[in-house]
Amino acid sequence: MWCDNFMATRTSCKALCQYNRDEVIQKLVQENEKSRKRLHQLELQLEKKTKIAATLGRVISTLTTDENDG
Repeated sequence: MWCDNFMATRTSCKALCQYNRDEVIQKLVQENEKSRKRLHQLELQLEKKTKIAATLGRVISTLTTDENDG
């Protein structure tokens, strides 16, 4: 993982450490954005499945009511 590379290349050179720090921050920002996109996808899937479950619940309720009336 990129964290391992960061730790392996750490030196006492301030310029190199600053570069690595900036690189680490950039990677964290990128990973955060990927996580946000994935979370949004999962939220959309959950919303869709919740609607499907609600629809099925209404259908089952209607069928059960129809059977009891019949």
